[in-house]
Amino acid sequence: MAQTKTDNSFLADKIALRIRHLPKGDVNVLDCFAGTGKLWDAVQETTGRTIRVLPIDKRKDINRFRLPGNNLRFLQTLDRSST
Repeated sequence: MAQTKTDNSFLADKIALRIRHLPKGDVNVLDCFAGTGKLWDAVQETTGRTIRVLPIDKRKDINRFRLPGNNLRFLQTLDRSST
């Protein structure tokens, strides 16, 4: 029987992976499948680091700030160069 995947499958592993690879200093994240923000909220809470997240998600049931819509369309219009 196939296992049902959820938005937060392997959440602890995803958090640990991001913590392990955080650059030094403040962090800016473009989260293209942000959902309810659990992942980056947990990273920030665990590390105590300043992490600014720009979330994108097309789900209509999310009651927090996000760019609503298809992330591919946003990515085509955003300047993703480092400054």
